[in-house]
Amino acid sequence: MLSIAHLEPYQSDTTQERTDLEPLRGDPEEFEVEEIVDQHRERHRKKYRLMYQCRWKNEGVTNEWIPESDLRNAKEVLDAWKLKQKEWKTRE
Repeated sequence: MLSIAHLEPYQSDTTQERTDLEPLRGDPEEFEVEEIVDQHRERHRKKYRLMYQCRWKNEGVTNEWIPESDLRNAKEVLDAWKLKQKEWKTRE
């Protein structure tokens, strides 16, 4: 059995360049949200979360429902939707 006394500090070898590393893949393709057209609540892990149906740039409206966490790059669109919802509620 070896003890900790046999360990040596790691020293990286800066003279050799690694060529066996897999090249990094680019980001997955992202689609731009033009606007949110609908929302509903969905049960998720003993809680409810809001899901949004979107109109996508160059794609139109799809049947998929997107959680708010997946719309983090569409903050302006999400904020506009929430403001619109708030205005509708005050009219009622």
